[in-house]
Amino acid sequence: MSESVSLKAIRDDLKALKRDVKEIKDYIEEGRFELTGEVKKQIEDSRKRDRGELLSQEEIERKFL
Repeated sequence: MSESVSLKAIRDDLKALKRDVKEIKDYIEEGRFELTGEVKKQIEDSRKRDRGELLSQEEIERKFL
């Protein structure tokens, strides 16, 4: 089944996406976010992890695909 989409609809969607991306960029640039203590701990723990414990992309694909 073919779905027809008007150029206006595409243009409107692109405008909305551009607004959203600009808002996200502004939010990040202004530094209005703060990581929670739990997230900081998870990042710290993940950095301490031995890379040998991690699965390779190929191993993940064999397991799930």
